[in-house]
Amino acid sequence: MSWRINQIEVKNFKFFKNTFTLNIDRKNILLYGENGAGKSSIYWSVFTHFQAYAKEQAEAQKYFTANHPQNLRNRFVNEREGSYIKISFHDGNSETKSIVDSDVEYYPANEETLRFMRGTAMSSDFLNYKILSSLFDFKNSEDNQVFSIFEKEILPYIDFDEPYQKIDDETPTNILNAGEWWGYIKKVINTEGVIPRNEKKYSSFNRGTTQYRAYQERISLFNRLLNNKLQILVLRANAIIENVFHIEAKIELTVSDAIFNRNIGYRKYSAALESPKIYLKARMTSSLLVNDALIEHPRSFFNEAKITCMALALRLAILEDHATTDEFPSVLLIDDLLISLDMPFRRMIIKQLLTYSSRFQTFIFTHDRAFFHLVMSEIKQLGKTNDWTSFNLYVKKDDTGCLQPALVLEESYIAKAKAHLHMLEIPASVNALRKAAEKILKNILSQNEILQIIFEQGYCNLSKMIDVFGNKYAKFLGLESLAAHLQDDRKLLLNPFSHDDIETPFYRRELEKTIEEIEQLGRIHKNVIVDYEKVRTVEYKMRVTKDGTSNEVTILFWEQFNSFEYNGNIYYSNPKVFVRDSYNEGQIQCKEWGLNKLLDRMCHYIGHNAETKQKIQDCLYDMGDNLLI
Repeated sequence: MSWRINQIEVKNFKFFKNTFTLNIDRKNILLYGENGAGKSSIYWSVFTHFQAYAKEQAEAQKYFTANHPQNLRNRFVNEREGSYIKISFHDGNSETKSIVDSDVEYYPANEETLRFMRGTAMSSDFLNYKILSSLFDFKNSEDNQVFSIFEKEILPYIDFDEPYQKIDDETPTNILNAGEWWGYIKKVINTEGVIPRNEKKYSSFNRGTTQYRAYQERISLFNRLLNNKLQILVLRANAIIENVFHIEAKIELTVSDAIFNRNIGYRKYSAALESPKIYLKARMTSSLLVNDALIEHPRSFFNEAKITCMALALRLAILEDHATTDEFPSVLLIDDLLISLDMPFRRMIIKQLLTYSSRFQTFIFTHDRAFFHLVMSEIKQLGKTNDWTSFNLYVKKDDTGCLQPALVLEESYIAKAKAHLHMLEIPASVNALRKAAEKILKNILSQNEILQIIFEQGYCNLSKMIDVFGNKYAKFLGLESLAAHLQDDRKLLLNPFSHDDIETPFYRRELEKTIEEIEQLGRIHKNVIVDYEKVRTVEYKMRVTKDGTSNEVTILFWEQFNSFEYNGNIYYSNPKVFVRDSYNEGQIQCKEWGLNKLLDRMCHYIGHNAETKQKIQDCLYDMGDNLLI
């Protein structure tokens, strides 16, 4: 198992007044947030937390410190109230790490935590539309010189092939990160005394010292490693542009080296560090072109969709370059990435982004409802809905009138029920909750049970579905009391307008209780083992063994066979089966059995007792002798 984010908790930071909690349970997240609801505040909270590892304490804590001019505290809280970001990670087994970033806690002070968060930050990435747009956001009269953007948005997420070494320390740092590489080079020049200066000319450096020569060597190595890495990234980016986005264009990067202490005249030197320059250009690749295909100013030539795709391709090339391991979480956060794209490009990009969710715990945030549903549709087509949780983020007012987020699960009638209840739209909430109950029960019950109810009632009657659940499923799931409550809840769900207290706080409390019970029902996850199409048509074997002796029968399922996961436990249904052949004549006389009773009988005949009886998952085989479960 690998480390993943389990929970994000934010207090009094950016949009979030008081405590906001996002329970993730190690899943990927798709979140729709209406404008001003705090969606981007979640994004920047995680970004701020992850980047604290590379900052000095004062720099990291300024965002949470009241009265600091650069603080990001919520403006509606008292300066005496604490502000923090806490992210909890879970390894998939039993270990949890809860790491806090605040005005009183500086997690890089702990070496073990620093190592963990450095590894997490290095194997994670953040994408949003503003970052992509900035790569080509230059006037036609300006050079597309993007090093300042690379310094902030690209270098922290790429690794060089060699670690940097301090000029005054022979001990290797083992740090490959390009951002930290460049950060060290800038720190040296700004730290008095590291590179000796001439005694009489205080503004100039002594070029004859070991430190000076070592520093120039580090800069030369940085330049070489940067050029090599960028060329690799460009090749990958252009492959994505061509093969994924199908655009007849490619990007080109031209790099001018970083220079220290440039010669500016006779025996005169600048005594300054000049940053590298990176020029981002594009080239058309169509075979029909008759003129030079180089585009010096891509934004003046390409439309917004192609510009976005080219910028995204470069960022995805960097993403593919990330080294991911089980030792650290690998997180990909995407915030309002595709604002300006039309549907064909959106689909291509969404499909590409979803390919990374197997390597990265992926968070996709959007304020575009159509985009939200498009992503959800692609997730369903991939059969990955169990790997994702989707949320709605709305705005509400608290008791003091301040705006606060209201978080509800999306893509479910329960989410709609909660949203309507929040807006005091009681009939709409009840209607959505009824649909939620029907949908969940339709999923739990087998197809033939649903068809039988339709045959008897003329439609899929909610009361009958609750009866079947109570009689056939509730006991082995340990939910007898829930089944009993559901029939009472049904009276509330059937016709809310028959109640004269629909607008009262009491009725709303009852509705809240019913929502909780339907949510409990929804935590039952069914897995189909033998689907309806194989009922009465495909043969299987049941085999029990003891002391080298086997007892085996060939069976047909007469009902769908399912497993159910609830509260961490797995339960199996007890469908009717038909015995076609028995390898032990005389033992199995009857042809029709309940699956569990048949297993009991076979175990009894072979000499098993209650303690040694085999489990159903160890006894069922297909005709190729492969275990069915």
